[in-house]
Amino acid sequence: MGRAALVAALLLATPTTPIAQSFYGEIAFDACAGDPGAVTSREFACDVNTGAAMTIYASFTSPVDVPVVDLVRIVVEVTYDQGTIPDWWRMGPGGCRSGHVTVRALDGGSCDGLWSQEPIASALVEEIPPDPYPQPQPPPWRTRITADLGGTPGAVVAGVRYQAGMITIRNGRTIDVPGTPACEGCCRGACIALREITVSGPGTGITLPPSPFYPFALSWQSAQSSTHGGCFGSQCATPARSRTWGQIKSLYR
Repeated sequence: MGRAALVAALLLATPTTPIAQSFYGEIAFDACAGDPGAVTSREFACDVNTGAAMTIYASFTSPVDVPVVDLVRIVVEVTYDQGTIPDWWRMGPGGCRSGHVTVRALDGGSCDGLWSQEPIASALVEEIPPDPYPQPQPPPWRTRITADLGGTPGAVVAGVRYQAGMITIRNGRTIDVPGTPACEGCCRGACIALREITVSGPGTGITLPPSPFYPFALSWQSAQSSTHGGCFGSQCATPARSRTWGQIKSLYR
């Protein structure tokens, strides 16, 4: 059975239940949310094609034990400062930067790992058009990144925070090189929001919503997000100050 067919079969076979807001998923740049080094904004000069532009760490806390984990699914969505998708963010099949998203799970960080070894990981990148119906205004075009991890034994204990996985977006085709033009739009502001984390096992499935203790979205190139899905950026202008998770949570106390 192929990877796509395996993921589809696991999701169809496993019931999932939305979880109360006291248990949730979180994302941050560079480390698990709340850990030293975790930040909510990232600026980049867009001047190299090597290395990683960003690594998004996804973590979660479950209200129930999941003794055998078959699959973890992380869904994030990206919106943009001008409402359209820049070529730099077109990373799906046939896109200008197709294949520049990678997913993995183990890094030895402070978040507990739920896998006994590095799982099979894949990423699906989709471009989602505006929905004409929501009010007060329809959301803009957005990119949805769905990261799936599984294929190796894992386990979750209730109340323990786990690292779900890391989504890395690499720098390829950021600047022109002979024979390969750059994909425009690296300097455009973008807002990266967690939609959900699903943890599935035999007969057990939980869907964890985003945490209420962090901004609506992570910021790329000084962008600011709004609750209706808008994103307002500064085109690589004066970088915004990176904030730690402790500083963000203090705003809600």
